[in-house]
Amino acid sequence: MSCPECKELRRQLTIQREANHARNIEMDALHFVWCDGGCEGGVHRWTKKELTMEIVEAAEKNTRRLRDWYENHAADQRRAKEKG
Repeated sequence: MSCPECKELRRQLTIQREANHARNIEMDALHFVWCDGGCEGGVHRWTKKELTMEIVEAAEKNTRRLRDWYENHAADQRRAKEKG
């Protein structure tokens, strides 16, 4: 099968597969952050999910984004307060 429609469908599936992988890594990172090891089963998508560097990097990226949002929001609040 090398019809143009088939080629486009394969391309779309590849894009969707990559997007799903990225989203799943983000979710795994959040699960590891939320659970300190005392959580009951079912917290992770797999029962014995391995903590990888990719998951750690996703958690770090999201934590930086949270810090940036907080600091920007606090600065906006200060400026609004100063304007009176």
